[in-house]
Amino acid sequence: MKTLYKFERFPVSVCTQEGPLSSKEELIPAEIVEDSTGLLTFLPYVEPERIYLSQHNSSVGKTWQNHNDRFAQFVHKSEKQSIVDIGGGSGNIYKSYSKYNRDVKWKIIDLNPTLEDENVINIKGLYTPEHIQEGETVITSHFLEHLIDLKGFLQSLRERKPKYHIFTLPNFKKYAEANYSATLMFEHPHYLTEQYLSYILPLTGWKILEKEYYNDHSIFFLTEPVEPLEVETLLNDSQDIINFIEYMKQRVDSIKHLKDIYVFGAHFTYYYLLNLGIQEDQIAAVIDNDPKKQGKRMYGTNTKVIGGQDLPPGANVFVEMGPYNEEIKAGITNVKFV
Repeated sequence: MKTLYKFERFPVSVCTQEGPLSSKEELIPAEIVEDSTGLLTFLPYVEPERIYLSQHNSSVGKTWQNHNDRFAQFVHKSEKQSIVDIGGGSGNIYKSYSKYNRDVKWKIIDLNPTLEDENVINIKGLYTPEHIQEGETVITSHFLEHLIDLKGFLQSLRERKPKYHIFTLPNFKKYAEANYSATLMFEHPHYLTEQYLSYILPLTGWKILEKEYYNDHSIFFLTEPVEPLEVETLLNDSQDIINFIEYMKQRVDSIKHLKDIYVFGAHFTYYYLLNLGIQEDQIAAVIDNDPKKQGKRMYGTNTKVIGGQDLPPGANVFVEMGPYNEEIKAGITNVKFV
């Protein structure tokens, strides 16, 4: 394998924390590598239990709300009776879907389910194949990109003979082109481009029936189980990540003389900055629109998380959130974007 970039101290989890900094919070060495097929991977692999300490897929903002509504409509076209929602613990897709159909039987499988609804069955824990019954429709929303063993998941799911697997995942190419730090990290261990999906889906026994793009944010897939098909692939995506890293280095060079920088997003942009040369004491706070994260601190550090309403006038604000940039900037006034 070829190493594209190494990080000295990358957080195992991005879940915001309360209380004083704990020695249990892990910032460890990591690297982005390219294998013999061209697949890009963020290593080392980290167990889900260490990553997902709490439910942090809040999907706050208009971009996410529209995504959830669009995907719910995409699902509703094909399934109106019974849905198994793997990784849907926040309940966001169910909430959107229920606007069109309240009679559906809905089951959520998640490490940290938070939705309480009399029409929803919550199964707390990791997915296992036994959760799926033959003929059920399975949906996953921004779940596949979190899997270490995507091939194994798709194979085991097919063996349960579901009616469909309907899923949405990030448009990885567009994320990288937009210089979004959430493209690759411990939560997204593989660079799952459309080209890679066109290889792994038939190889594991899935046929694409329909595909829909949600702006430059996500891609929706309607798939059904079929006989596996031997296919070959040779990816050539390394330049996407090299370009992203070089861009972020340039951005760091442009702000490294500043003090009291405010970074938008209680997510991985903050940690990329720390690994590329910004010091923790240069960052006054991280801004996030999710009230559940505000008042806490970034995992593994003492940097606090605040809401946009708490920004001082004229603050230096760093925003590199890819498909969310324009929405974020439109919601913040009286600051200087750096």
